[in-house]
Amino acid sequence: MSTVQDLTIISPWKAELVKDIFPGQSDLSADQLTNFNNTLYFQADQTGSCYYSYSAKEQLWKSDGTEADTNLVKDQGLSSHGSSALKVDNNTLYFQVINLDPSTMTSSLQLWKTDGTDTGVQLVKDLGSYWNIRNFTPIENSLYFTTVGSSYDENQLWKTDGTEAGTTLVKDFGHTISNFREINNVLYLDVNNDKNVLHIDLATINLPSAFQLWKTDGTEAGITLVKDFGDSIFCDTSENNTAIINNTLYFEVNSQYSPEVPVNYQLWQSDGTNTGTTVVKDFGNIRDINKFWGEVNNTFYFSVSVSPSENNNKTTYELWKSDGTNAGTTLVQDLGNYSPDYLTTVNNTLYFLVNKYDSLTKTDNNQLWKIDGTDGNISLIKDVGDLSIEDWETIDNNLYFQISKYDYNTNNISTAQLWKTDGTDVGTTLVKDFPNSSFMGGDELGVINNILYFQLTDSTYGKELWMSNGTETGTMMVADINPGKGSSNPSIPVDVNNTLYLLADDGIHGNELWKLTSTQLGSDVRSLAMSNLKLMSEVISTYQLPNFSNSSNGF
Repeated sequence: MSTVQDLTIISPWKAELVKDIFPGQSDLSADQLTNFNNTLYFQADQTGSCYYSYSAKEQLWKSDGTEADTNLVKDQGLSSHGSSALKVDNNTLYFQVINLDPSTMTSSLQLWKTDGTDTGVQLVKDLGSYWNIRNFTPIENSLYFTTVGSSYDENQLWKTDGTEAGTTLVKDFGHTISNFREINNVLYLDVNNDKNVLHIDLATINLPSAFQLWKTDGTEAGITLVKDFGDSIFCDTSENNTAIINNTLYFEVNSQYSPEVPVNYQLWQSDGTNTGTTVVKDFGNIRDINKFWGEVNNTFYFSVSVSPSENNNKTTYELWKSDGTNAGTTLVQDLGNYSPDYLTTVNNTLYFLVNKYDSLTKTDNNQLWKIDGTDGNISLIKDVGDLSIEDWETIDNNLYFQISKYDYNTNNISTAQLWKTDGTDVGTTLVKDFPNSSFMGGDELGVINNILYFQLTDSTYGKELWMSNGTETGTMMVADINPGKGSSNPSIPVDVNNTLYLLADDGIHGNELWKLTSTQLGSDVRSLAMSNLKLMSEVISTYQLPNFSNSSNGF
């Protein structure tokens, strides 16, 4: 089996610097590389200017892959608390601008749009003295979003049709909006007055709170309070705290903590009406829903942590399922002290991990499991021992996953492996082994045209971008952008008209915009590799190495 040091592995891509957008010591920090109308759009700021600050001047750029036509679209002003959002809806790209009035030194939040033409960059509406736009959510012909103010809360719900007159405030809730869900063109959202929960003391612990479920269909009269839960709490404001089955919303609600009364946990359901928002199952005070998983055959699965009141340090875990009824909400399997983590659902099969940490030996035992959606059977796919399953992605009906081991005591990388599975024993295979390499925490995976792209760190090439078609010979480094042991720290690429764009550092220009263009070698090798006609090495031996260039002069 070949290793990362095998120089016969030749990439079918040529890497080129598109443009040094911020020359000098400042690096390009760009978010949300987006394909809009066959042109790359991205938001850029200089990391050098905000390294010691919570704010940075943000800009919207676009590129056709050449230096000459990689240009600034709009200066977005000073962005606070993370990058602002980009959203493509109805052939329009929406973005925000912070407009600073130099005479008063006050700023306002503006919604802008572009249709991709030079004259199509337009102000939609000035929204007032807010900091950020979040939660772009398209429903029919409207785009919903929230605004963030000085209290850091998302209190206001807006909608737009792309015109100033059609950009209106739906409702100022006065409390934090979270967890957007769309069911049959109706938007559901949680409203949490969580100030009494996040900043709590025993003297004020029983102060009333407002935890409410709302919905809107976009009409003036269509904003409706579904149910007020009083002083109960939505247990998690992330998207993982709900399941949607047959147009019914499922979520967990629990009572507030009190020194005298234990917290009570309940599974609820809602059909969008007050009378149809009811308790499915009361789990009492020791079982807490950790995470809702996927759904197969009108049944959804979820994990539960069990913490006996007499010993909260003895937490165990259980796997449950529900069809939306009390009788149909049942324990599937007691997992003991194995902590579960849902991955994804592929072809009617749910995949999940379980982890058991031995405090005596200070070792982990990690396992990949599956739930067969046809018969409900649960089975172990692979025990990876003390290695970690770092990340995963799906291609067709296969789950690809990375296994890696990193010694944090010595900071030494040891081994990394790429696997794939179709859920069967014979279909669970090692794609490639990478000795003296590691998939680091926080790395990503991406899929473009059924090719897997990922970041790999090894002792020879540093951290670079790799690709795989699911075979050992078709798994290779895309480009050594920072030659030798230096790391380019590449982002996962975005495809625009068969050109891949990414951010990378070649050790000369800093972190900047790069492109990958297919060589003739690439066209031949990838087509052969995908069809498994012959070993890739038999093909690439007849070609010269593709050129590697720092040139910013395009093709």
